[in-house]
Amino acid sequence: MAAQLTQTFESPNKRMMLQPGLSYKELLSSPHWEAKRELILLRDGKRCRHCGNSDRLQVHHRQYHINKYGEKVRPWHYANKYLITLCGECHRIGHNHYKVPVLKIS
Repeated sequence: MAAQLTQTFESPNKRMMLQPGLSYKELLSSPHWEAKRELILLRDGKRCRHCGNSDRLQVHHRQYHINKYGEKVRPWHYANKYLITLCGECHRIGHNHYKVPVLKIS
């Protein structure tokens, strides 16, 4: 199952951009993100990679991607290496201390 998810979500031919009118929050409620999120949680042993906590887990994007037209890539179309499991507290602290890089992709 995990191999199937990896192929589906990481295939360069499957990279699609955000649909106009959908907020980022709405995209994080989609079944596509839920499946990708579960894959990352399983990979990380369902624990925060920073403190080891297993409560209030979130999947953090280490960087954001936009295409040459300025459109954000859908949250589930990132390679797994750009995603990490964090507890809510570590995620909040991280965003307060560090700026997430935004990269243009072709």
